[in-house]
Amino acid sequence: MSKRQSLPALEKKIKETEKKLATAKQRYDRLGQQLSELNKQRNLLQAEMIVEALNKSGKTMRELMTFLKA
Repeated sequence: MSKRQSLPALEKKIKETEKKLATAKQRYDRLGQQLSELNKQRNLLQAEMIVEALNKSGKTMRELMTFLKA
């Protein structure tokens, strides 16, 4: 049979766990924001690369869209 913990000991563990959870949530939120920002940067870079390739190709936007739809 397991030893029963006292109420103050349980309350202390609860507070410690709540604190750890809050810290983990802050880290999760911060990493989520960082990931979102990195995805935005990647999308902008890809868009710039596409525009540069389009300009070098000499094709029109309509020709590009026709090609992409096929």
